[in-house]
Amino acid sequence: MKHLRIVFLCLALPMLVSAQDECPASQDQLFLHGNEVRAAILNNGGLFTQEFGVDGGFQVPYSGAQSPNTLFTSGLWMAGIDPGGNLKLTANSYAANGEGLAAGPYDPSNGPDETACANWDKIFTVYNYEIIAHIDDFNDNGTIENPLENIYGWPGLGNPHFEGLYGFELPALAYGLAPFFDQDGDGTYDPDQGDYPMIPQSDAIPAQMTFSIFNDASKLPSVNGNPLEVEVHLTTWSFYCEEEDPLNQTVFTSHKLISKSTESLDSTVVSIFIDADLGCFTDDYIGTASDLNTAYAYNADPIDGDPGNACFTGIIGYAENPPVQAFTVLNQPLFKSIYYNNAGVNNPSPGTTDPSTAVEYYRYLNGEWKDGTPLTAGGNGYNPGGGTPTDFVFTGDPNVSGEWSMFDQQTPVGDVRQLLSVAIGDWQPGQVFTLDMAWSFHQTADLNHVETVSYMRDRVEEIQQDYDSQFAGSCTFGPNCLADCIWPGDTNADGIANHEDLLNIGTLNQSIGNVRNGLLYWAPWTGQDWMQNLPDGPNAKHVDTNADGQVSQADIDQIETHYDFITPWYEMPSPVYPQGPELYWEPILNTESFDELEAGQNVSTRLRANPTPGLYGLSFTVELDAAYFDEMQLLFVDDCGGNCWVIEKNKLSPAIDGTIEYDIAITQTEGLGDLSDYLQVWISALLKDEFNEPMPSNTTSIRLRNLRGLDAAGNDLSIGVTDPILTIPEITVSDAKELVEEPIQVFPNPNKGFFEVRSPYQISSWTLYDMGGKPVETQESLTTKQFALQLSTIQSGIYFLALETTHGIYWQKIIIQ
Repeated sequence: MKHLRIVFLCLALPMLVSAQDECPASQDQLFLHGNEVRAAILNNGGLFTQEFGVDGGFQVPYSGAQSPNTLFTSGLWMAGIDPGGNLKLTANSYAANGEGLAAGPYDPSNGPDETACANWDKIFTVYNYEIIAHIDDFNDNGTIENPLENIYGWPGLGNPHFEGLYGFELPALAYGLAPFFDQDGDGTYDPDQGDYPMIPQSDAIPAQMTFSIFNDASKLPSVNGNPLEVEVHLTTWSFYCEEEDPLNQTVFTSHKLISKSTESLDSTVVSIFIDADLGCFTDDYIGTASDLNTAYAYNADPIDGDPGNACFTGIIGYAENPPVQAFTVLNQPLFKSIYYNNAGVNNPSPGTTDPSTAVEYYRYLNGEWKDGTPLTAGGNGYNPGGGTPTDFVFTGDPNVSGEWSMFDQQTPVGDVRQLLSVAIGDWQPGQVFTLDMAWSFHQTADLNHVETVSYMRDRVEEIQQDYDSQFAGSCTFGPNCLADCIWPGDTNADGIANHEDLLNIGTLNQSIGNVRNGLLYWAPWTGQDWMQNLPDGPNAKHVDTNADGQVSQADIDQIETHYDFITPWYEMPSPVYPQGPELYWEPILNTESFDELEAGQNVSTRLRANPTPGLYGLSFTVELDAAYFDEMQLLFVDDCGGNCWVIEKNKLSPAIDGTIEYDIAITQTEGLGDLSDYLQVWISALLKDEFNEPMPSNTTSIRLRNLRGLDAAGNDLSIGVTDPILTIPEITVSDAKELVEEPIQVFPNPNKGFFEVRSPYQISSWTLYDMGGKPVETQESLTTKQFALQLSTIQSGIYFLALETTHGIYWQKIIIQ
């Protein structure tokens, strides 16, 4: 979600780590949110994983953090038999962050590689509005003037910009990488030539899409089996239609599975594991519409979480007219469907509970119970004494009496997990197998829990037709706002959702205006103007982030959801560090003073305010120099006795720009006077154990960047801070000097790598150092008092420019954006 500030920039260097037997499981996660569904995407083989009682997973219809979920998690299961008769198995069920499979491609000749795993621990994403902006940019004159990072960093095969952005090379894989539209038809991805990300085999631009790579060879699953050595390319996407359409409540996934084994596999089966929880998980049924290649979950009774099946604390139910959640295999015939029970709920038969051995997993993959009993029609499907074997579980329509469904059988509710399997059979080394699925939500106020199953069937047929037609003419894809658009979370219309947007919620608290369409994903939405404008210009409609027609604390949710998301036209402002007496820092807790500090010490301090009449809101970024500090923690923000709202974010890594930063915003609700009567922001900062000496100085400071204060009406107040000087006497200081009477001029500063230097003394050489004291650029044999630098390959951050002059060596701090 960032502008590509310097296209050929190396943002991170690969770690120099040798290949290991294993890699850690992938950690990255983001949300696919391009319509009414907000779905968690993981890079470890899992999908839609949520924490108990916490937002996340598969929230639909999404209206904010307290929206209900239909899924607890999903995962990928695979198994096959090698030529020696050995069972190969990967079964990824409940893989939260830190568990599951490892990131990145897999090279069987070299084995797992921690460097590659670390590099690829990333989910790439791109949005409809970015693709459209890129297309328009190219079509204007055949040249890209505004490169966008999500477009230029897309891992399409042959992308010439990828290594410069991410610091590692794209592999040249015969089976390709991330899908894209090939404008010039040369088979490689180059955004400079008009190429852009695109879902497989379609011309329809999704509202959002993601791409990631992981494999089962670098991390053994937690079952008694050996991995298949499969590389997985996962693409996910969603559409938004201006019309009411099933696509608005559907997420698509495409698993491209590449066998990297040196041996063939026989009897290979791939399955999607599903733990569906329709709001309250204590009253759910499941079924199979095998003619539609679909499994589904529906509510056992008319009210989700009724008094007989109450939700656990923190679980949000759907109440009346609960939905149906469907899982459709779009491009393969369905092989088997089955379920198994949570052993801890309602004492189910042991043969129908969670598998624990590789053989038991394989039996479930093949539509058998874990003890080898075949799935049979009738009852609960488990009949060790006989019965008619069947491939699919609960295939009857619950609306039809006498057909085999959980509703007709009045099966006791429990906590069931579903498996939806497709057969690969003989799988040769290098062979690619693709599994495409639709995850669709179905609910209407006119139908009850069982009638909605029929409604689901009709809509699933429509979704399948859309997929078969490559989404051509499916609907009017949106949104289509062109001017004064609302981006949920950007209350001040500056192109980014961040802490500063909190202030306007305090200013306009309880204001009422026009309701818009209710869609909350990050995109440009049309909305009617409200009666009032903010003092700095934007209409109040931008402050209603959740589209309910009222400004309230609930609007903070969308700022936090979209934090640091930007629009294609966003320009980062130049940093400002206002000085003044209104705010000041004082040492607290274990820190007696800011003098005589030591390496490795925790420095504790708090920000206080002198009386500042009318101070109603405050926002700033606390900035520390990463050459001196390793980390910063926010210990406490005074909440004004419950009458303040606060946003705080630990934003940036020192590896990016040489600073450690914390964004903080505070605004009063109503009924309080001067915020300075209550303000206390406590932080703890850890000094480095060792310093890259000599350093330019043995002192550093705590700075507040882009400090802003507002009065109750939202007008800016003149406000500044007194920066404390922190002294670490043990640091060895270089013999560089500082000009006092006639300072060296660097302008502009901050800059984008282009700046001019003017000195009162003759300059013989210069060297630019990074925050760690490493020289990154140098030039000798000069005889000048002024020169211009064009550092187009230097990444953004804070640097020190050492100038050797006829009067000694002088330092200047340079900020490159």
